[in-house]
Order: sequence, then structure tokens, then C-alpha cells
Amino acid sequence: MLKTTLFFEINPHLNNPKKFIFNRKQNVVNFSSLSGGSTPGTGQEIPSFTGHPEPPPKKSGGSCGGFLITGVLLILLFLCLVVCCFGLLALSSSTDNPLLKFTPQPSPTPTPMVYDYTHTYEFINEGPDDIFNLQYQEAIPPDLPGQQEVLSWQADPSDIEIQSNLAGWKTARFNLGTLKSGFSIKVTITSRVLLHYIHFDLGTCQGDMIDTFTVPEKYIESDSPAIHDLADELSEGKTTPCEKARAFYDYVASKLTYKMTEDEGGALHTMETLTGDCTDYSDLLIALNRSAGIPARRVHGYTYYAGSDDGEANTNPLNITHQWLEVYLPGSGWVPMDPTWGKGENPSDIYFAGLSPTHITLTHSEKPGESGMMHYRYEYKYYSKPPGPKVTINDDIQMVKALTQ
Repeated sequence: MLKTTLFFEINPHLNNPKKFIFNRKQNVVNFSSLSGGSTPGTGQEIPSFTGHPEPPPKKSGGSCGGFLITGVLLILLFLCLVVCCFGLLALSSSTDNPLLKFTPQPSPTPTPMVYDYTHTYEFINEGPDDIFNLQYQEAIPPDLPGQQEVLSWQADPSDIEIQSNLAGWKTARFNLGTLKSGFSIKVTITSRVLLHYIHFDLGTCQGDMIDTFTVPEKYIESDSPAIHDLADELSEGKTTPCEKARAFYDYVASKLTYKMTEDEGGALHTMETLTGDCTDYSDLLIALNRSAGIPARRVHGYTYYAGSDDGEANTNPLNITHQWLEVYLPGSGWVPMDPTWGKGENPSDIYFAGLSPTHITLTHSEKPGESGMMHYRYEYKYYSKPPGPKVTINDDIQMVKALTQ
């Protein structure tokens, strides 16, 4: 469950798409038809022939010597066949024979996935007074080369203002005006997004570091002595930031027990209780990295649970909204990590420096200290005395698998 969301900036690690093991181009494999006279995927022509070549003309007047030579050759051929058969049987009975061993081929590149999501936000003014200057803002999912492509995005009402920050990330601003007592208004966002499997080869983990996203902030108490001691303990014997980040990731993914919480407890509370949801998992992992001097920041978005097309998991906003993080590592830049999904039956390696094609990125921290920002937010005014009019919010998100590509 995601409890805090925010507006976004561009993701610097995507300026280096060669770091992805899998990218969009590698996901396209064309096979030419064999009946068309070419080999699969090459277009090279296959030499063709019909029947067998004509035998040489027989010579007349053959002798007995010719028949004798022919018979000897046939006997020798038969003996060779017998020896070969016994040799193959001997090979097949030997479990250590290298000829019977093979190297498993790598799995085919995971297929990109396409998802449709619909986010409906309804404001109901139960009165007794009107509200004025009602404004609603929601992040527009960005195109992230090699990771995420927005195929379509629509808004209702369509009279919106698109705003961009300096990094180019966009939000839609709805100016809804006055909402009278006893009335309601809806905002509906629909989008189709294509996702790729990504994973970073961290290499030798050598290169320059940045000096942002390393300081403590609300819910990320990286300056706490307890968190600092834990980070030192986990990173003992580790020499590179990549090794330390992996040790922190393994600890959070393996030690914490998932438990849905109403309020964000923060990294220190999560470390003490060893329980929490995706927000708490991310907060603790961010704090451990920052305590070791490794930049880390929140990422917010939507996730799809495989095999649950018609289930509650993809119609309940608490199950769709999600938080994970990015860690800045030398030689790679910002790389994603999801310790919540790296737990349990999900292979942990997939979500360390990588993501499956199930995570739609909406936003991440634009700058340190902005943990209170949201990927959608609203505001309004009223002129009566407090507590003022009662405004009820209905928040509905649905996410379904559309097709594969």
C-alpha cells in the first residue's frame, strides 16, 4: 500500500539505456517462413534440390573381380556399423561423458506487457456550505526509455492545464471551480502503458557518486544511531557501494514481515518492529543506504499482480498503489529496487537493480526532503466558519492486463 505520493522529475539513469540487460529492441525477434526458402531470423536462402543426382551410367561386361571387391566393401561397412552402435551404447551408459552434457540456454527475453489503468477521483460536497476554487492535480506517467512507454493518456473532464517542472515531468491540473452543497464531481484518468523487464549489470561498481539524497528527513532517520549501527553491521567486509546496497536489500527483504499499516511509521519504527508495508520497507532501505553515504530516493506508482485479472488485487487501490525506491550506484546511476516484491515467492534478484514488467512509474522525489509530496492532490476554499463543509472523497483505481507485444 502506498501512503505518500508525489510529483516527479526525470530519471537520470535512463540516460544510459545500455545498462539494461533487456531492452525494447532485444524483445523483437522476427522469424521468416521456412516455406519461403530462408532460415529462421536470417533471411539467408536455403539451397534447394529435387530428387537425387543421376547415377553414372553402368559399364557393360563387368568381371567377377568387380563383384568380389564389392562384397568385401559391404562386409567392411557392416563391421563399421556394428562398432559404431556398440560405441554409442557405451557412451550412453556413462553419466560422466561430456558429450551427453549440455549448457542450458538462457531464457528468452521476457515479453513486454501492456496495461490499462483507470483512476477515478470523486468529490462529494455533503454541505452545509459550498466550496470554491476546487483544484485537482495528478501526475502523468512519463516515457522512460527502455523501461516504460505511455501509449495513451486521457482525462475527463478534458479541459485541463498541463504543467511541467524543470526536468520535464508533467502533471495535469484540473480547475473544477465551485462545488455546491449536495453535489458531486468526478475526475477520470485512463491510460495505456507498455512495460519492459529491466535489470542493471552493476559491473565493478566504479565511478563518480552524487552528493544529494544522502541526508535524513521525515520518516527516513538515517542519522539515528540505531540505524547507523545496523548499516555498519550489515556492510562489514563490503568494499563497494553495490555490495553494501545488496546487503541492505537482502536484510530488509528477508527480515521484515509484511503488515498493512494505516500510518507511515518511518524507518526507525520499522527497524524496531520488523513489520510494515511497502512504504515502510522502502523507508528503511533508503535510510540504511543514506546512513552509509549511498544516495537513495522514493519511487511511487502502480503495480499489477499476475494472475489476478478479475480479482480484488487489481481493483482495490490499496493493492495497486505501491512504493519502491532507487539507489544511485557508481557506473550505473539510479537503479530500481523493490524489497517488498523481493520477498516470498518472488526471486529477490529480479527486484535488486531491476524490475519486472509490472511496475508503472508515476513519480519519485523531486528533491530531498519532499516526502510529503503526492502524485495526486487537491485543494479548495470555503468561507464558512470551521469545521466548514464536509467533503467526501471516493478514490477508485482499476488496472488490467491489455495485451502483450
